Amino acid sequence: MSGSDIHDRWWRLSNLYVIRDKDRNLRKLVLNPAQTLMAKVASDSLSFGSPIRHMDLKARQIGDTTFWAAYFLDDTLFTPNTVTFIIAQKQETLGLVWDIVRLAYEKMPDAVRPKAREDSVRALSFDGFNSTIKVSLKVEGSTLHNLLVSEYALCDPDEIEKTLAAASKSANIVLETVANGYNHAR
Repeated sequence: MSGSDIHDRWWRLSNLYVIRDKDRNLRKLVLNPAQTLMAKVASDSLSFGSPIRHMDLKARQIGDTTFWAAYFLDDTLFTPNTVTFIIAQKQETLGLVWDIVRLAYEKMPDAVRPKAREDSVRALSFDGFNSTIKVSLKVEGSTLHNLLVSEYALCDPDEIEKTLAAASKSANIVLETVANGYNHAR
């Protein structure tokens, strides 16, 4: 790893983060074709100086949540003063997404893994960066810079509206869900 590599988001995503695959193996995050398209969405938005605004009607088990969880963890770790929230419709889903974030963080090489100032079941905050990543069923009283809504169609529409109101105009917002045919995601 060279000093310049650590400043390249795409290099970091492919080299610093470990995931658990479908065969129960721990391996580096290697983008599959669907995740490569998600990376293009993010890259295109950022190259135009725009925030990421992405709603994804997803198929199961293609890695949407894994990609965005790793992407927003990376942004939180390497962009000072960043507040990231991951929300979902129920605690079980939050736990699954948080496991992706925790594993990616804990398996980072020691030389580049920032020390956590707060390390709890719902949040990681980092020394020297003033950045935090949290999971919750809703966001209240906090300005956020990154938002991942998992299973958007199953979330309470009023809570989503309140959460979106907490987002800055430059916030990156990703809403992902499987097709459920009801609620506000019709």
